[in-house]
Amino acid sequence: MMDKWEKILCVLSASVLIGALHTLFTYTPKFVSISLLCISSSILYAIYLKNKKEGGHAAQINAKNVFFGLFLIILDVTYNIVARDIFGSLDYTMLIAGLFIILLNMGLYRPLKLDEKAVNFFTYFIFICLSLYGIILEGLPFILNTSELFLVNFIAKSSLEISTFFLNFLKPCRNIGNVIDFSGYRVIIGVPCSGVESITVFLSAAIAYFISIREKEKRKILLYSLIGLVFIFLMNILRIMIIVLVGYYYGDDVMFFVHANLGWMMFALAMIVFWYLVIIK
Repeated sequence: MMDKWEKILCVLSASVLIGALHTLFTYTPKFVSISLLCISSSILYAIYLKNKKEGGHAAQINAKNVFFGLFLIILDVTYNIVARDIFGSLDYTMLIAGLFIILLNMGLYRPLKLDEKAVNFFTYFIFICLSLYGIILEGLPFILNTSELFLVNFIAKSSLEISTFFLNFLKPCRNIGNVIDFSGYRVIIGVPCSGVESITVFLSAAIAYFISIREKEKRKILLYSLIGLVFIFLMNILRIMIIVLVGYYYGDDVMFFVHANLGWMMFALAMIVFWYLVIIK
């Protein structure tokens, strides 16, 4: 059994890792992704050889979880062939994620000293997150034969209108299409500002946790998940308002800095609170 401080360390570690993965498939160029794959694979293989030499490695293959990795790779390659699409950052991330899931479940988690629940959680989380994200951004538009991202646009428009409503209490504010006009200072609210990435990552983590530990308190996990989704949506609205106010009072340079860093900081904080309520409390 873990003591309280070990649980807190797990909470912080999980939050940082999930936030890093969130940033990875949103912003990382493909050559960085490939470099990360090569470095990670080399480290894992070196650990494998070391433990094998010492007789401490007993390879155990989880065929079901390996299938999730293969499915991600097959799904992405099939989509690109059928849609005649070129490989982009999301495609490289899905391929890397699929390979990572396969390696993780081929027994390499043993030298890393990860227990079965941790392996299952990371497997389910990566699989669910990338599947949902791929369906939202590429799958649905392709199936419906449209370039419209209905869910993303709906959330972005809702966030824009609510942000405009509250900003109007400070100074005259209106929205023109996808632009917030705050007393003459204008900010474009696009897909990255919709908060869909954060919602997808959070929902995937909650579902993966529920499946991996077979949580008996279903009402607890469901309640915290629903509260978390609402909280992340409102948090994104607060983020938009802060970005607009910073740009208005301090200029574009400061605004771009806040825009680049405020989102992941707020998201990491939300994940820490969620894990604390679910795991520790």
